[in-house]
Amino acid sequence: MTLFGVRLRELRKKNGLSMAEFGRRIGIAKSTVAGYEGGEREPSLDTVAAIARLFDVTSDYLLGLTDRPHPLSVEPGLAAASRMETTGKTALHWNGEPLTDEELELVLGLLKNAQATKYGRNDAPSVPNRMR
Repeated sequence: MTLFGVRLRELRKKNGLSMAEFGRRIGIAKSTVAGYEGGEREPSLDTVAAIARLFDVTSDYLLGLTDRPHPLSVEPGLAAASRMETTGKTALHWNGEPLTDEELELVLGLLKNAQATKYGRNDAPSVPNRMR
């Protein structure tokens, strides 16, 4: 069994998915899932990407290039910022210390500004003067 197969099986079981249900979710047959987990088959890059998205892990983790499921052990992407905004809770840390509410507000503002700049929107919140 390959490390990819081991990690796939662990993630699938951790998420309570049968081989058949997992296969349906990413568009492959149950026998293909069994082949991946048993090391008899190798997934395409598109399939690796689909699996990574489904389980919210990096492809590097799936392929055994790192032992960290998420980059820098924080919630991936802007999903964390969205959760900060909607729930007021976060898993963001810096140098092992949780960020304060004020720091989280600054980070969220910076992320929104970067996203608005990227997509050419003018509705981005301004960055506080102390951050310039």
